[in-house]
Amino acid sequence: MKRFSFLYNRYIIVGGIFLIWMLFFDQSNVLNQVEQYQELKKAEANIVFLKQEIKRLEADYQTILNDPKLLEKVAREKYKMKYDDEDVYIIK
Repeated sequence: MKRFSFLYNRYIIVGGIFLIWMLFFDQSNVLNQVEQYQELKKAEANIVFLKQEIKRLEADYQTILNDPKLLEKVAREKYKMKYDDEDVYIIK
């Protein structure tokens, strides 16, 4: 019984209860911290992807602006623009 006498120390008991409370029951417990860390990593990966997508779209934009034939092609295909004297049929 002498070996476990430190368990009856009130500071160790209160410290143990506090540690258990902080690890499992508190609003910022370990499980929530892990979930938030995973969400952070997903958001950072999404930011990297979106920055790459922005660069690609800006390059496409510059290409379209510098090439009149490509600009006309995009306007006709994507935005369904036409000349006044022609008819456009859309087949799905």
